[in-house]
Amino acid sequence: MTRNWLINLMLGLLLLVLAGCGSANISSGDATNISLSLAASNTTVAVDQITTLTSTISTTLSAKNNLEITFLSSNESVIPSMTARTDSTGVATAIVKPKNSISTATTVSFIAAVGGARSNSVSITINPAALTFTAGAAATFDVLKITPLGTPIRFVQQGVTITMKDPSGNPVANQSVEITVKSITNRGITSTSSDHIVFQPVDGTPDIESPPGTLTVKTNSTGVADLPYYAVILASGNPHVITVNFEVKTTYNGQVYTATGSTMYTLTMNGT
Repeated sequence: MTRNWLINLMLGLLLLVLAGCGSANISSGDATNISLSLAASNTTVAVDQITTLTSTISTTLSAKNNLEITFLSSNESVIPSMTARTDSTGVATAIVKPKNSISTATTVSFIAAVGGARSNSVSITINPAALTFTAGAAATFDVLKITPLGTPIRFVQQGVTITMKDPSGNPVANQSVEITVKSITNRGITSTSSDHIVFQPVDGTPDIESPPGTLTVKTNSTGVADLPYYAVILASGNPHVITVNFEVKTTYNGQVYTATGSTMYTLTMNGT
């Protein structure tokens, strides 16, 4: 509600300025003789897609052609305002394209204006590229109670998937993505060890312990990177439950994208 009110206020202020200055073809006093309509060819687009805005003027004035129509944007930093002139039928078109400057879905509203007349408002939603992260499934591990408390137990874990798609939903191949463990909830720590994740680089370089280490992977031709790793959990408490909180990050066309995910591990001491 508040956001829409602010958008309408901004557009209204722009129209007051426009009406005060008048138009090269129509004065602000001609508003009662004019009506405008506005339509968009697409209301949901990707960052790299264009949209055609079409404004049609209806007027009792003698001339409909060569009138300057202003297409006013509610967010100049994403899609700037434009002007276009009507043809002999009173139709003006403007081709707009989002700037490549968003990392989250953004909606931009437009109205058409000439003199003191304004059209209906249309909204265009721009979708950016998408980075998704699928964490490994929750896992429970049983160990014998004869394992000394505080002894690190290694568990191989698979099932982590990173996916990168462009604004049109197509896979982004060969995209570098960083993954790190941001924190471990209920993390066990002793004087010699602690709960952690060990990433296993596919290029054969040494394993990386996280936290604090960061691993960089690249997506394949389908825009996907699979990440094998293993968890090192202390035989501490019964049960010992931790949650590993991951973060992945990449830069695509100058924008930084992040995604997060978590996996819960439960270590249960059994036997004698």
